[in-house]
Amino acid sequence: MTTPSPTERPDQLPAGTGALGLLWLLMSLGMLFLTTLVAFWVVRGGLEVADLQVAPGGLPLGAWLGTASLVLLSWVAEKAARQAGGARGLSQAAAGLSLLFLALQAWNWWELFAAGYGAGTGLYSFSFYVLTGLHAAHVIGGVVYQFHALQHSERADKRRAAAIYWHFLFLCWLLILGTLHGTASESGPLWVGRVFYGLAWGAAVGGVLCWLRTVQLIWKKDGLGFGLLGIFPLFSVVFGWVRFQEHDNLRVMILWQVCIAVGMLGWIMSASLLVP
Repeated sequence: MTTPSPTERPDQLPAGTGALGLLWLLMSLGMLFLTTLVAFWVVRGGLEVADLQVAPGGLPLGAWLGTASLVLLSWVAEKAARQAGGARGLSQAAAGLSLLFLALQAWNWWELFAAGYGAGTGLYSFSFYVLTGLHAAHVIGGVVYQFHALQHSERADKRRAAAIYWHFLFLCWLLILGTLHGTASESGPLWVGRVFYGLAWGAAVGGVLCWLRTVQLIWKKDGLGFGLLGIFPLFSVVFGWVRFQEHDNLRVMILWQVCIAVGMLGWIMSASLLVP
């Protein structure tokens, strides 16, 4: 019977569990944000700018100030994650910046509502409240974890997890900001369609490279017969997943599935926005 070391807690989770949990969380949140944006652009593609009821002046000032606060938050959180030893001061600054962003969002909503643009005014106002509200809800979750990390500022893993989460929300915010800024233009759906078209081709190239790498490993590890069968992509996908541990090919298989998903999304969205 193996005796646990004195520093080991009996209920301690295996190493890497937290990182895996964070990965699955970000993947699920990414799908949530992405499907919301896709639904918006599908509807937007069939409307004229006049139908959107865009507020005069476009995005409120607080949206740009909020972007600046997220840039600082991401930078401060990354610096805290990289600092050796405790980083209490930087963790406090990150918590303060996250609260500042929420205050700026509340100001944005109040400014828009006071100008007579409620959620039912038009697609633009409705989308502004939904997209920024969805993002703010996840910022609140980040604030809760940031204060948890502040209480354990000596733990580098918690500071790193907080930094990754803020980087993710910053990227999501850039997509939301670009969507809200670009939708007020007649050419908005056109350039979004072109972006998805480029993503579709990039994913196609990435998928082919992953397929060729999988075929190479099947040929090398399992022989010529299985290698020839690997020429059929469906066989390569199934066999690659069955044998990913023996092939040490998990990252390539995950990347391949991501390429397939992004490619399908890209073709559907580009066809929806570019084909009259």
